[in-house]
Amino acid sequence: MHRRTEGTSRFPGHFNWMLGGAVEVAETYEQAAARELEEEIGVRTCPRFVFKFRCTGAISPYWLGLHEVVVDEPIEPDPEEIAWHDWLTEHELNELVRHDAFVPDAREAFERYCAIRPRTQSRVGSGQTPTDRPREGRGHGGQCGGGHARERW
Repeated sequence: MHRRTEGTSRFPGHFNWMLGGAVEVAETYEQAAARELEEEIGVRTCPRFVFKFRCTGAISPYWLGLHEVVVDEPIEPDPEEIAWHDWLTEHELNELVRHDAFVPDAREAFERYCAIRPRTQSRVGSGQTPTDRPREGRGHGGQCGGGHARERW
C-alpha cells in the first residue's frame, strides 16, 4: 500500500494498492508492469498477468491490465511518486479501500481482483512473508513477456 505524493497530477495524496502507468509504444502490458515496478519501487522482476478489464475510470474509461508479483527484496520507493508505504493485512486493506482518499480506479480493480481470486488462499496479507509463499522461477524485468519463468504465489 502506498500514498501518492501531493505533487502527483492525478489523485495527489490518495492511497493506492497498485503501481503502474501507461503502456509505451511496442511494449506489452507485462513489460510495462515490470518497468513501472522498477521505476516506482526499484524492484526488477517479471509480474504475472492476472486479467484485463475496461475500467470505468474517474477521468475517463480505459483498459487496465492487472498483474501480480511477490516482492521478496527490499524496496526503494521513488520519493517523487510515493510519499508513504507499508505492508497491510487483508483486513486493513479492506478497510482502507473504502476510504474517500483511495484512488477510485484502484478501488474498482481491487473489487474485481477480490471477486476472481481463489477463496481457498488469501493472497493479500495472508500472514506469510513473500519468502514463505511457494514460488516458481524468477524472471527479469527487461525480459517480461518472452516466455521466461515468472513468480507465482
